[in-house]
Amino acid sequence: MVDAFFTSNILWRNFCIFMHQLIGVFPTIKNNIILYLTMKKFTTLFLCLLVSLGVNAQENKDTKGVAFSHGSLAESLAKAKANKKGPKLVFMDCYTSWCGPCKYMANTIFPMEVSGNFFNTNFVNIKIDMEKGEGVDVAKKYGVNVYPTFLILDANGNEINRVVGSTQKAEEFIEKIKVAMDINNTPKAKKAVYDANKSIENAMSYMDVLSSAYMEKDLKEFLDSIFTELPAMDKYSEKMWPYVSKMMATPDSKVFEYVLDDKNNADMFLTKEKVDNTICVGLKGYAYSFISGRMQNPDKKEVVRKVSILNLLSVKDETAPCIVNIVKLYADNKIDEIAKLLNVQELTQLNANDQRTIEGFIFSIKDFPKEKKADFMKAMSEYYQNQTKTWNDNYQKMITK
Repeated sequence: MVDAFFTSNILWRNFCIFMHQLIGVFPTIKNNIILYLTMKKFTTLFLCLLVSLGVNAQENKDTKGVAFSHGSLAESLAKAKANKKGPKLVFMDCYTSWCGPCKYMANTIFPMEVSGNFFNTNFVNIKIDMEKGEGVDVAKKYGVNVYPTFLILDANGNEINRVVGSTQKAEEFIEKIKVAMDINNTPKAKKAVYDANKSIENAMSYMDVLSSAYMEKDLKEFLDSIFTELPAMDKYSEKMWPYVSKMMATPDSKVFEYVLDDKNNADMFLTKEKVDNTICVGLKGYAYSFISGRMQNPDKKEVVRKVSILNLLSVKDETAPCIVNIVKLYADNKIDEIAKLLNVQELTQLNANDQRTIEGFIFSIKDFPKEKKADFMKAMSEYYQNQTKTWNDNYQKMITK
């Protein structure tokens, strides 16, 4: 009893001493807790500051290149219009998600400091996917159908000029943009020069600008309007022929019909072989557009008439008669008759290039039956398997003699 009482008193005494000491040091503990919390908060803020600085450093690194806006075109135009000391022009990167050269420009050329220095100084920059959102309407408005296309616009959205295609070096691209920015190098300016003095040199200068900008519609309309008035030596000059050749690839142009009617003169200045080859290439493309369903409301009789010219000009081309025949059958909706032309024995008698041409032409026919393609591919596979077996058998006979 005594021991138990004594022990319990000691424990109680020690507990009271501990509590007294704890109360005595409580202010210190409180201060330490506050200090700890304060340091923890400071450390957190410090770490956030470091992260922020890192992000800002990364952003500053990124903005060494071209600073593109990802907003609307209207916003970029408004910004250019509101600029008092800044750039008044808008540079628009017209791209698509599948365009390889577009990605090269975005990943390699535009992030460069030299690009940023030039474009950020001279333009309000914007990039728009031409197949998404407002890009669809933008592409229609400005006639953008080749990628990448880079438009230079004034603050009202009027096109000043354009550059089409990518370049391997930033400096080279910048020089192209500088040339396009020059008001004297715009299509409008070149056309005005031609209107003032309708020389062949001024006509060529205007067409050069249109061609480099891929403004094919404008080029076609201009050449159609002037071609008949040009002297023969200018019509069929080596400098003019590349542009005439483009028109020959679209046989619905006035130039195409004119050259056919004036073929003797064209042959004399350019050689018959060159003229014939150009006409035939154009007619084959024309035939392809017809059978693939790309023509809108075609005059079938007129198409057949033009394509039949291949028989007159492609004497050495074994694919020409077949293409003409296919076009005639397609015009009469005789798809089953066309399918019969996929004859393995006959096609394998042609050289490899001609064989691929005919096969590809037939396979391009709109709504051509898939089962007919499958039957032909199976027959071709069996043919080559038999050929391989025959070659192996002959080889074995040779080495065993």
